[in-house]
Amino acid sequence: MAHSLKESAEHSDRRKASPYRSAMSMLSFYMNRAGAQLKADEKDKLEKTKDVLRDLYQRPTTGRNTKLGRKVEKPGETAPGGPSGQRANVDDQKKHTNK
Repeated sequence: MAHSLKESAEHSDRRKASPYRSAMSMLSFYMNRAGAQLKADEKDKLEKTKDVLRDLYQRPTTGRNTKLGRKVEKPGETAPGGPSGQRANVDDQKKHTNK
C-alpha cells in the first residue's frame, strides 16, 4: 500500500506539496473518511503504512509515536518553560522574589 501511495504521489501533476506530504495526506484522508467504520486491525495496518512511508522517504520518526507506541522527543528539544515558552533562570527567580 505504501509503495502504491508513493508511486501515485510522485506521478501526480495535481499536487502542491512534496510527494512525501502528498502520500501522507492521501493516507490521512482515507483514514479520516473511514472514521468510526474503520476497524481496529485496519487502523493498525494503516498506521504501520505511515511508518513504511516514512522509511521509503527516509524521514525520521522522532517527535511522533514510534513503532512501539512510545512518544519520542526530537533531538535537542525539551519541554517549554512557561506560557511564553521561555524558561526562567533560577538566578532570576531568586532576584525577583518578594520578601
